[in-house]
Amino acid sequence: MSQIRNISITLRTGKLKIDLHKCEKCDTYDCVKACSLYGRHLYRMEYGRIGPILNYDIDEFRRRCIECLACEIMCPYNAIEIILPIEGEA
Repeated sequence: MSQIRNISITLRTGKLKIDLHKCEKCDTYDCVKACSLYGRHLYRMEYGRIGPILNYDIDEFRRRCIECLACEIMCPYNAIEIILPIEGEA
């Protein structure tokens, strides 16, 4: 069995983290649906794979992501976290 690797990508103004261990029990793929509806269609699902798969290489993903938070908000397992700095906070 292959080891599950988490995803961590530095975005333009923040950071995206996906905990693929939490994706193991998901059968709704709400993050993929949310990104295709509200974002830039950055993810896809493949049969037999755990969690969302990036549609683009890392540099293109960074360029295309609008940091809309749709994938994080719609994930029922809190597997996705987008960390954006808030001006004025330490």
